[in-house]
Amino acid sequence: MDISELYDYELMKVGKIAKELAADFSKKTNNQMNLAEMAKKAEDRFQAIGLKVHVDLAPVLFFQPPCIEIMGRIDTTENAKQEFDHDKKRWEVLSGNDRGEKYRGEKEKYNS
Repeated sequence: MDISELYDYELMKVGKIAKELAADFSKKTNNQMNLAEMAKKAEDRFQAIGLKVHVDLAPVLFFQPPCIEIMGRIDTTENAKQEFDHDKKRWEVLSGNDRGEKYRGEKEKYNS
């Protein structure tokens, strides 16, 4: 899934989850148990906001953070009936620009 296919409110939630995961796991030892726990927690948190992710732990072998790839939205009854709302995305982009933001909600409390 391309990042442009996410709504701005979803981007804010993705950023918040990434920040929380980094805070939770950045000081833990990179062992198999902690990495498996982090991958599971990431999958669960993204599932809670309706996104399916793939957690690639290979970068950890090279002293880099794990890569979390957003695969798409979870096919719930609500999501399956809806197509991408281009008018909503346009509104988010234009109102974010009017507010001087790169994306709508960038300056919200938990993004600072």
